[in-house]
Amino acid sequence: MGVKVCADKDKIGQVLINLISNAVKYSPGNGLVTIDCIIGEGRIKISVTDQGIGISQEDQKKLFDRFYRVQNVKVKTVSGFGIGLYLVSEILRSHDSRVMVESEEGKGSSFSFSLSLE
Repeated sequence: MGVKVCADKDKIGQVLINLISNAVKYSPGNGLVTIDCIIGEGRIKISVTDQGIGISQEDQKKLFDRFYRVQNVKVKTVSGFGIGLYLVSEILRSHDSRVMVESEEGKGSSFSFSLSLE
């Protein structure tokens, strides 16, 4: 079954690439990354969930700020500029959506957003 949304395919593609690559980057070697889609109430909700290192409640508050990077020993060797999630949030804002995060340190993270169905 196909679903049509009203969105910029390149920009939403960037959102998905960023969320999936982050899930892979912050997960242990054999960590499972799951992508889910749920349709309801005229929208589709897309979630990217990992079994990675997780994000503290304090860091979650700043996660979507430009150039913000979590600073702890577990991510010391992970490269990045702290711009990816900021761009995700800006792209989704322009699509009348927002990125949401649920995370627990040591147990992984789930990032989700929704788009209007056409």
